[in-house]
Amino acid sequence: MPSKAFNVAYVEIGLLEKAPEQAEMLKLYGLAKIAQGEDISTKSAPGMFNFVAKEKYNAWKKLADEGISAADADKQYVELVNEYKTKYGIKPEDKLTAEEKEKLAKAKA
Repeated sequence: MPSKAFNVAYVEIGLLEKAPEQAEMLKLYGLAKIAQGEDISTKSAPGMFNFVAKEKYNAWKKLADEGISAADADKQYVELVNEYKTKYGIKPEDKLTAEEKEKLAKAKA
């Protein structure tokens, strides 16, 4: 089960002022899947023409093949989001929508 810090970071990644680069987002995707306890061995690889799904799957598989634990994935995810908050900036609370505020409050609860 993901940590509270992970849940907050999972929401905060969507609140950045600027989107991280594709490679950064793919790594976060793979880490999130592992941190949330999803097992890649139960999933089939997407078709060759589904480029986005294939990139995401490959990022997840790479981390899974490295044997990263759910706890380590959780920790790395939080650390990366914290780096990206500094690198890309995060929206100030008074600029968040009601929905964003609600999601963040739920994650922090």
